[in-house]
Amino acid sequence: MKTKDNGVYVEGLMDGNAVTLLLDSGATTTLISKDTLETIRKKTDDLREHTGTVCTVDGTPLNVQGSVQLKLKVARFTTAIDATVCDKPNIQEILGQDFMANHIKSWEIQNQRLHTLDGNTIDIVTDGTGLSVCRVLVKEMVEITPMSFQMLPVEGKMLCARGSVC
Repeated sequence: MKTKDNGVYVEGLMDGNAVTLLLDSGATTTLISKDTLETIRKKTDDLREHTGTVCTVDGTPLNVQGSVQLKLKVARFTTAIDATVCDKPNIQEILGQDFMANHIKSWEIQNQRLHTLDGNTIDIVTDGTGLSVCRVLVKEMVEITPMSFQMLPVEGKMLCARGSVC
């Protein structure tokens, strides 16, 4: 069973099948699992070759099976999307930057809505059990005492929640 990370989700239909997709402005590509592809009755024969490497947030490469075009319907908004398919089970389906750049005009966080370039509105849902999720890639061992916090120097750009630059 898939568990939800803290995040913002879009609920809709992918090729006519109910899906919940994580809206992730830090992900460069839209991603679905091979299991989900099979659940929505698409054959792996439908996959196009995918060139390049796709990695998780910690830099671990995913085993990419290919890419596929799917029909996404959310409320009155319908579009074709290209999705990268990987064989990691229980991965959350992700709508990445490619989806947002091609379809989203604005993100109204207070009212939990997306506004599409073609004038539609998509309701979003926030979900998760924790108060926050922080992902950090460290180059060396760091020891932090339980029930405390520590400020660490950061190289390069410092990213805030959802991938925006602080």
